[in-house]
Amino acid sequence: MKWPFSKPKNEAVSRFGSWIDWFSSPVTSSGMVVTNQNSLTLSTVFACIRNISEDIAKVPLKVYKKTGDDKEVVADHPISMLLNRAPNPDMTAMDFRQTMTANMLGWGNAYAEIERNLGGQITGLFPLLPEKVKPRRLENGQIIYEVTDEDGKPTNIPADRILHIRGFSPDGIVGYNVIEYARESLGAIKAAEKFGATYFGNNTVLGGILKHPTTLTDKSRDNLRRSLEKYRGAENANKILLLEEAMEWIHPVIPPEASQFLETRQFSIPEICRWFRMPPHKVHDLTRATFSNIEHQDLEYVKDCLTAWFKRWEESIWHKLLSDKEKRAGYYAEHTVEGLLKGDIQSRYASYQIALGNNNNPGFMTINEVRKLENLNSMDGGDELFSPQQEDESMETQNMEPIDEEMQSDNKRDN
Repeated sequence: MKWPFSKPKNEAVSRFGSWIDWFSSPVTSSGMVVTNQNSLTLSTVFACIRNISEDIAKVPLKVYKKTGDDKEVVADHPISMLLNRAPNPDMTAMDFRQTMTANMLGWGNAYAEIERNLGGQITGLFPLLPEKVKPRRLENGQIIYEVTDEDGKPTNIPADRILHIRGFSPDGIVGYNVIEYARESLGAIKAAEKFGATYFGNNTVLGGILKHPTTLTDKSRDNLRRSLEKYRGAENANKILLLEEAMEWIHPVIPPEASQFLETRQFSIPEICRWFRMPPHKVHDLTRATFSNIEHQDLEYVKDCLTAWFKRWEESIWHKLLSDKEKRAGYYAEHTVEGLLKGDIQSRYASYQIALGNNNNPGFMTINEVRKLENLNSMDGGDELFSPQQEDESMETQNMEPIDEEMQSDNKRDN
């Protein structure tokens, strides 16, 4: 029995990233050509991909090891160094992670070749252009990646040498190409932008038209031109024009579709944002944002948009970049997202007071843990949790201090 059951040997597991892409027409019903590259000329598409990929890349990505119910940071783990310093000689960690995330957002798939030394330790990660990679499943169920180089020569690379992070996928192997599915929507938006650019570029908005019942002589045309020169400039605005020889002044009417051009452009912003699950205010559309709800919208952006991409990164790292021995030992990667979830300073400090404990409420965070969240150094004695019982014992000890001899003698004289 073949794997998968209905697919012949060595066939691309999905049409996305396969040979079919080369023959699928990028021309939309609006007549506009939409590809992954030229879609970036739409400002909202560019902003969605740039903003999400930057926000993912700038968050610290740490390697942890579980020790019972606790965890400890393994800062010197080779994977941690690659993901937070430099994955290869040509890129910084942020360059690499932003590139990979942008490929996921636009093409639905991010690929990087894994470099190992003779001991099997990972020493480098090199991103691959998604349009040059075609995942294929062989008859025995194994997946290989056909990578085409600059000279057009294909090379098969085994799955254990490819870090593959995918977006929303029909088969769990290859992610959907978002731009391909959004092609009709983006084509309509590009057509509207082209119409606007052509409309204003051709200067079709005229101040007015002079209509003459017959043909003007050269002398009459020169006289008219000299007369109109008197009305040029801001100081001559709104003066009355005296027309001769039965001429008429006609004020042109702008077509309704032209006057609605800006409304069409405004509608395109949320339309594109839907494809990327992007809140419009993150691409500077503040139509529905207010000072009272913008902070909550930022929190929703982290939870509803970024969290899924964080999880894809973390699970792919565990799956492809950690050895079986490290997995059994409890190693894993996780983003530190607390900084993105911070509220205003007053709300943060109020929540810290609750976390540290007060009155009859025990604390669940230490002073040093709070200081770390605020990017401050630790302090001596700041690693103890607050306990109301400790405070009561301390007060009881203070109340039970021995009375010195001088106070005792004073009490005797008073008696």
